[in-house]
Amino acid sequence: MCGLPKAGRQIKAVFLGGDFFAEESAVSDIEGSLRWHSSEFEQIHSTLEILYAKREEGLAFLPIENVCEVISKAVESARAISQDSNTSYGCFVNPKIGDAEPVHT
Repeated sequence: MCGLPKAGRQIKAVFLGGDFFAEESAVSDIEGSLRWHSSEFEQIHSTLEILYAKREEGLAFLPIENVCEVISKAVESARAISQDSNTSYGCFVNPKIGDAEPVHT
């Protein structure tokens, strides 16, 4: 399972959940390395390759292909959700036009 809130084209955070045969700190390193990271697949894969080279032993039983796949699916899901929502205002607010108070002059 992967939770992935986005801000525009940036990944705000990655939350990986499940039963992994990997060191907990190595999974935390994956999540941390993708915080405020580009959501482009090539850049995600490149970052993970560097991390996997550093944490080879801790991530030996968590294939990089599987991690890339689940993150890519989460990015696509987040894109679809943001396209379905109303016009956004700012990073954290999505007001509805009908909720606005009328302005009297």
